Amino acid sequence: MAPMRASIAALALCAAAAAEEPAKPDAFPPILAEFEAHRATAFDAGARSTIFPALEALTATRDVRAVGPIASVLADAIRADPRLQEAFRTVQKRGAAARDQLDSIGKELTLLEEREKAGATDVGPRIQRLEQERATLSRVFEQVQLEVGDLDRRKLYLDEFREKLSVACSQILGGLAAEQAERAILAVRGSLELSDPTESLHLVRILRDSKLPQASRHLVEIFEHPKAPVPARAAAASAAVALGDRDAWRAAVRLWRRDPEGAGPQVQVALSLVAKRPMVSPDDAEAWIREPAKAPGK
Repeated sequence: MAPMRASIAALALCAAAAAEEPAKPDAFPPILAEFEAHRATAFDAGARSTIFPALEALTATRDVRAVGPIASVLADAIRADPRLQEAFRTVQKRGAAARDQLDSIGKELTLLEEREKAGATDVGPRIQRLEQERATLSRVFEQVQLEVGDLDRRKLYLDEFREKLSVACSQILGGLAAEQAERAILAVRGSLELSDPTESLHLVRILRDSKLPQASRHLVEIFEHPKAPVPARAAAASAAVALGDRDAWRAAVRLWRRDPEGAGPQVQVALSLVAKRPMVSPDDAEAWIREPAKAPGK
């Protein structure tokens, strides 16, 4: 009995030691802090080398807490595009004005030089001033070309950044359990504006690409929302049909009836793909949904 009592005592000591072992530190906060540290400069020149690795590290955590910050930066990246387009227009106007002035000066110089060749002696000072103006405007035009090139590079970077952010959200969402998935979906919806054409399409894409069954209900809410733009409504209906059950299919059919010319064609295609037969009308789709053997779900 003594050896047995000794074994029991040893096990008790091991259990006590294990209970006293300190919990491992949470590795997520420093990774998030690194991402947030680069957020303020995410749209500056050269930001790719810092923000991209930080985003990849945050995505690799597959932590539900990462979704909100990533979706928030995605919203910032989408909203930066109109400002970039305005900068394009401003620079292009300056370049167009310089080009028009250069053309005008060139024409006047041609006439003055012809007069000078014909013997005019009073055009020299004017020619000199125009040549100086032309040199100044040429430098302005060269600067505009440099700025346009820089804006082009920034646009390409912004497109790439938005793509990475959207994919990151979808990847994290797709690996979450039901309760966490709902929390993450709400974080994405809270960051992206449903009434904005670009933001709403990114929202739909993230939910669609997550392939989460829980996303179907949210997609239905999106395409039934009165503020949803037509492209987002159609895309949400198509995605909900692919991910959803009969409730989603019925909601999509209602949308088809309400908006036959807008979202209707996309809903028709999506239902036809799920049914594996052509859906020629909303009535045809409803009849298919009622077929229990061929329409799994509720």
